[in-house]
Amino acid sequence: YQRRVHGGIPQLSTGNLFRKYVNIYKNSGFTGSTGQFWNHHTKDFVDLERIKAIFNQNGVNENLEEITLGMKAFHFVEGGLFVPDHVTSQMFEAYYSGMNFSAVLDGFPRTIDQAQYLLKLMEANSATLDCILVVENSDERILQRTTGRRICPDSACAKVYHIVDKPPVDGRCKECGKEVIQRVEDTPEKIQSRLDEFHRKCVPMLDYLRREGIHCAEVTGHLDVFTDEAVEQTVRDSLSEIPGLWV
Repeated sequence: YQRRVHGGIPQLSTGNLFRKYVNIYKNSGFTGSTGQFWNHHTKDFVDLERIKAIFNQNGVNENLEEITLGMKAFHFVEGGLFVPDHVTSQMFEAYYSGMNFSAVLDGFPRTIDQAQYLLKLMEANSATLDCILVVENSDERILQRTTGRRICPDSACAKVYHIVDKPPVDGRCKECGKEVIQRVEDTPEKIQSRLDEFHRKCVPMLDYLRREGIHCAEVTGHLDVFTDEAVEQTVRDSLSEIPGLWV
């Protein structure tokens, strides 16, 4: 969920962060249904103290804050639903606050509500959002690239490969030797669903941040030569056009 990019700046991936909290919940030892945490009248979760009491009754009494966040996310995933903005934002703030609000954000915000939440969070902590980096590509190419993506399952390694552009060696990670896997969310059906969600929610969010005066840099997501060095140079060239931003 966190790695470092060029210059030692930490990168916070909300996709990986999401999986982190869900796994904390799944590994907590709690075996009850998430439905008992849901208030059908208010269409929301019961209050935090009630959640903690249910966990305690089931012998779960450590890392309750993190387990609660994971439970909330898992509740929606289990039902095949999108995780609401307020739950995503809670997970994001819980981890981001421990990074002194200094990181490259990967995958957050994705909606106008999340963007508004982020700007208020940054302002409250005397931090700033320097710029947005938008990777432009066609849906067809995104489908081709993401469905060919493979990752190392070792969380300490987590190297990313592509079966055509950056293939592993005999199906194994070049760094640690473990067999690479395809993420469950990298199927054509799920990628298309995420693309539809992007056009419906992310595009308006980007327009909102532009109106709020946040610089937006665009970079192509399709390169004739697809290497780490080529990607880095393309990003640097795009960011260099933003006044006062060190790249």
